[in-house]
Amino acid sequence: YLRITVQLELDKDETQEHVERRMVRLRDRFLTVLSSKPLDELQTTEDKQRLRQELLATSQDTISKRAILAVYFTEFLTQ
Repeated sequence: YLRITVQLELDKDETQEHVERRMVRLRDRFLTVLSSKPLDELQTTEDKQRLRQELLATSQDTISKRAILAVYFTEFLTQ
């Protein structure tokens, strides 16, 4: 079981509307990435950092490289 909450750091306020219009697509891409990960690959700090970088790359591919600056985990639960 994996439950995470993420926050995206955007480049500017005008970007928020652009991101919100594409949020369904971005959630779908995030779920695809997350569902491909076995839990034993999400345990260490390094594992989480790799996942964060993968989600950042996914969001930049989905939205825009300039629009998304960072992905932050605000909740991360595994069971």
